[in-house]
Amino acid sequence: MVGVAVSAAATPARAHRNPDCEARRDAYRDATGRGDRTHPGGGVGEEAAHRGCGVRSDVSPPKSLSAIWGVADAGTQSLIAEAHHAAMRDTLALLEQRVAATRVGHGGIARMPVVGVIATAFDHYDSRPADPQLHTHLVVSNKVQGEDGRWRSLDSRTLHRATVALSASYNAFLTDHTARLLDVAWVAVDRGKDRNTGWEIDGVPNGLLAEFSRRTTGGDASAGIAAATQRLIDGYVAEHGRTPSRTAVAKLRQQATLETRPEKELHSLAELTAQWRERATAVLGEDATTWAGHLLAQGAGQVRLRADDLDARQVEDIATVVLMEVANRRATWGRWNLHAEAMRQLMGLCFVTTGDRIAALDQIVQHAEAQSLRLTPGYDRPVPDTYLLADGTNRFQSADQVAYSSQDILDAETRLLQRSETEDAPRLTARLVARHTTRKIGGVALAPDQTAAIAATARSGLTLDLLVGPAGAGKTTALVSSAVNSLQ
Repeated sequence: MVGVAVSAAATPARAHRNPDCEARRDAYRDATGRGDRTHPGGGVGEEAAHRGCGVRSDVSPPKSLSAIWGVADAGTQSLIAEAHHAAMRDTLALLEQRVAATRVGHGGIARMPVVGVIATAFDHYDSRPADPQLHTHLVVSNKVQGEDGRWRSLDSRTLHRATVALSASYNAFLTDHTARLLDVAWVAVDRGKDRNTGWEIDGVPNGLLAEFSRRTTGGDASAGIAAATQRLIDGYVAEHGRTPSRTAVAKLRQQATLETRPEKELHSLAELTAQWRERATAVLGEDATTWAGHLLAQGAGQVRLRADDLDARQVEDIATVVLMEVANRRATWGRWNLHAEAMRQLMGLCFVTTGDRIAALDQIVQHAEAQSLRLTPGYDRPVPDTYLLADGTNRFQSADQVAYSSQDILDAETRLLQRSETEDAPRLTARLVARHTTRKIGGVALAPDQTAAIAATARSGLTLDLLVGPAGAGKTTALVSSAVNSLQ
């Protein structure tokens, strides 16, 4: 989840306390006889979460907000922290209302509602290289209480599917709360072809963002994530002979993040704030705290909308864009994919309340689903009233389990299948194939399975052929060797 964190207080970590959450924690203790040490609601940290007691998520805001927070006066810092915590509460409420559930029946066939979730949040204020980075470590208990009073496990499959959508929701909620408390506007930032569009506060210079992004850019003789990611991408290209996919780039970036992670160092907030202001002043050419005050004093004056301010045509247009973006990235999608993209498309709009933003979101997602081609058959078995929902769905097949696609994608698949059955391509003779596959390229000879694959492809006569094999099997090497030999 992407989000913000930290109170303006100088404590390195602070647990947020919620009366409802504490009541559920106490009920869990009474029902199970288990104490604090086995439950995230009692303060279990990362290690226990990894043992299956809970799900941990780090919530961090865009860099521009952390940059302002790091150099602003105490009053502004408090308002920024308030905006973050409000956005995080909205996100948790969304999780409780639409994501959190448990499963009952054979194989967990029925997805059942829960009273709520137990979660613990710890605020931190800096990154490992000691740059300003408001963030919260959030641990959600793996145990939830069903509406029948029984304690069961959280349905983690649904939570996993909704993670990206919850992240996008946090970012959108944050824009509303910062507009209300600070009167700032957010602008889109292109982060490259392999990443979603980012959003930063208007008026924060790129130089300041770079100065406070040493974890990404590197500094103090340490390698940054960006350089390490590019090194891994270059290695991927050298090994596979092609650029990595969007998904592969994301995995390489995760690997780079772990490889370049420095050791943690403890510093007081007062010490860090003094350093941040000094560094920012050098970049800005003026006193950093004064700069932050002037930036916020300008006021964005952004119009704040109600949900019904969007007419049917606007909702339909946004839904069309949502579908285009989703279909460009995947062949099939579900409700959470549409939810995440709809939240991204609404980032440029500011809403009066969280309820208004969610109402607008629901309209867009509803239109996008209606324009999609449903792949999942409807549930055609008798359902007891206990398992029926008000929207016509049931607990055996929830709305977020329905898969969608588009007719354009199915038509494209049909064309590919037709090409794969068309045998009007040239066929090479067995002698010619053997001549090329027996040659060494760079001193390396093809393995028997690679030779067989080339022979099958070169002599099939198919317009479209498919070579399938696990990673590292030598598919690219076989094709490149065949191409090089044919050119020679």
